Amino acid sequence: TGVATGNAHSCMIVPGGGVRCQGADNSSGQLGDGTTTGAPHGTDVLGIGGATALAAGFDHSCALLGDRTVRCWGANASGQLGDGTTDDRPAPVEVTGVTGAVAVSAYGSSSCALIDDGTVRCWGDNSSGQLGNGTTISTSHPVVVLGVTGATALGEGGDHGCAVVAGGSVRCWGENSAGQLGDGTTVSSPVAVTVQGLTGATAVAAGGPHTCALVAGGGVRCWGSNTHGQLGDASTDPSAVPVTGIGRP
Repeated sequence: TGVATGNAHSCMIVPGGGVRCQGADNSSGQLGDGTTTGAPHGTDVLGIGGATALAAGFDHSCALLGDRTVRCWGANASGQLGDGTTDDRPAPVEVTGVTGAVAVSAYGSSSCALIDDGTVRCWGDNSSGQLGNGTTISTSHPVVVLGVTGATALGEGGDHGCAVVAGGSVRCWGENSAGQLGDGTTVSSPVAVTVQGLTGATAVAAGGPHTCALVAGGGVRCWGSNTHGQLGDASTDPSAVPVTGIGRP
């Protein structure tokens, strides 16, 4: 999207493809202007042109550029900037080894990109298997999510990620304590698993411990934590498989 919000900062694409970020806290360089000085009224991110989409994690941000590369800036203790280091960067750096990107997502201290060959690559914090490469080892180099091919859309939230794949099914990976992977279990998985009973998906969004998918015809189905009724099924009961919200198609 053209707007992204992190923990205490937000960024937006401006006319011409530049990016502006704002926030009083810039201690990790998450505003991308080359400083660590807060800018509550906004500041230009250095060296970004032709941006087509943005994503923000806790204290870092990433931009997808028109040449289908990805640049990230800000906090980098877990390698979430993808530049092969764990050094914070107050100005954008290019994610190594990512070309042909068509979408980008970020949450917490990890980031992912959807590639035009239908694969997904992720980098950063992997303590819950949210990079999807079969391990729980964090890395500053992008790794391929196992079990995802033909991906058409991407979502990342909390400590898990999901992708819509060819045919309209959804596959998710990472933390699953509340059933947010949708596979009928509460067992976390460092590789992608298939969301049960879901077809015709066109988009997916991952929250903290819950996930929702838009399906053909405009319906929405959600799964995972439901403490605050976020699944929309008129209950507060969690569900490890998708449920249809009350009043939704």
